[in-house]
Amino acid sequence: MKKGFTLIEILVVIAILGIIIGVFFPNLNEFRRRARDQRRKADIKAIVEALEMYKQNQAPETYPPDLLITPGEIWEDVRATYIKSFPRDPLFNAKSEEYYYRYVLIDTLEYYVGACLEDETDPDGKAPPDPVFDSGHCDSNNWYYKSEP
Repeated sequence: MKKGFTLIEILVVIAILGIIIGVFFPNLNEFRRRARDQRRKADIKAIVEALEMYKQNQAPETYPPDLLITPGEIWEDVRATYIKSFPRDPLFNAKSEEYYYRYVLIDTLEYYVGACLEDETDPDGKAPPDPVFDSGHCDSNNWYYKSEP
């Protein structure tokens, strides 16, 4: 008598595994999107804290000049003194046109800093503060941002 699995048994096991993977795999992508959005929110909060510390040490009080917050940019006054390491959007390298942090100085005491969220249904997401952020570079058009005042 030979021991082993028949072809039918192996195909049944493969089919069951395929169904299980098919059910759970789409959910994994959703969890990853949400995790990246949570990181973006935490990064924006850290940037806001650094901006506030920067402003308090200026005479007269002001925020730094605006620029795109990308890893290639040097925002030396804020990064070196007020934040340990400057955060980078989790998808910056994959989709640099869309996923990077924005900082826009409106006047000396007013700014917006934000990020494009992947999850269109995120309750913290908002429409962009027009015309501050270019909505053409955000597929979801769902933004998480902080502003002062």
